[in-house]
Amino acid sequence: MLLMVVDVCVQLSITITIYIAAHAGFENVYKLAAVNAAYWTWGPNYLMSSMFLLRLAGAQLVAK
Repeated sequence: MLLMVVDVCVQLSITITIYIAAHAGFENVYKLAAVNAAYWTWGPNYLMSSMFLLRLAGAQLVAK
């Protein structure tokens, strides 16, 4: 339940930031939205594969 509250707070802060930037101009909104959209494509995806490989290697070490 606590993680759901934290997730809602994070998403709400992102939404509020975008709406506040809309008052400054739509160029800022586009920049923020583009960074948000590209984050899951370029951000942690590189880490996920290395974490998965470390888990596999750890499981093999434990099995030996």
